[in-house]
Amino acid sequence: MNYHCPECGLKLGREAGYFLGSMILSYVFGVPLLGLLTFAIQQLVLPSWPLHWVLFPAIVVFLPLVPLIFRYSRVAWIHLEWYTLEDESPRPP
Repeated sequence: MNYHCPECGLKLGREAGYFLGSMILSYVFGVPLLGLLTFAIQQLVLPSWPLHWVLFPAIVVFLPLVPLIFRYSRVAWIHLEWYTLEDESPRPP
């Protein structure tokens, strides 16, 4: 991860533990996505399988998306901080 944003100059390197809140956001992003994948696979691809067996193919489809969820949860966390800052730090366009 870059220490400073190349576009706006925002300091992205934070103190240890800063991105712990982004874990909550990744959970908020990931669980509904996994639920939608499970529902779609069960309804469209494997309607005769029980739900606990449909979870396995849904997880296989979900796993390649984890890095994207990780990245965008961190981005969303930084955006939440931008909108709550009181100092003169660069703000998103």
